[in-house]
Amino acid sequence: MKLFEISSEKRKGTYAGMRFCQETKKNLKELTNQFEVPEPLDVKEYHTTLLYSEKFLPEYKAQGKLDNPYDGTPVKCESWETQEGNNALVMTFKSPELSKRHSYLMKEHKATWGYPTFKPHVTLSYDCGDFCVKEINKYLKDAPFSINMVKEYHEDLNLDWAKENG
Repeated sequence: MKLFEISSEKRKGTYAGMRFCQETKKNLKELTNQFEVPEPLDVKEYHTTLLYSEKFLPEYKAQGKLDNPYDGTPVKCESWETQEGNNALVMTFKSPELSKRHSYLMKEHKATWGYPTFKPHVTLSYDCGDFCVKEINKYLKDAPFSINMVKEYHEDLNLDWAKENG
């Protein structure tokens, strides 16, 4: 391999996520409609992150469709700042099975994780402005529905994306 070939190679990492069942996607869509969430995601985009490793994990293979889906319980909505400086609206949830899978994969593959803790969540909007979460959180307090994850998937991360699109 020549030096110019090395420098032109893209750095990559590994991303893994979970997809939701149809009922969960329907409930999330109804939630965004009911509370008039600005710029809601399309139902097809709903997912939760399982791994975001800047270390490439060539041995990791996603489970695909799960024989025993993982369950989660909504906790609350929060506003998180995006890399672009927008406010994203995320709904956090508890899922012992998802957390256990995350811990297992981190240890098994010596993956990296750029955050202090693993916090299961689903993004409802990547640009919610100054949306107030107070009312939606009152509603979520009684866990009006569950989060059901039915498929694990993965893809390579292009770690040079920001440089290429900046």
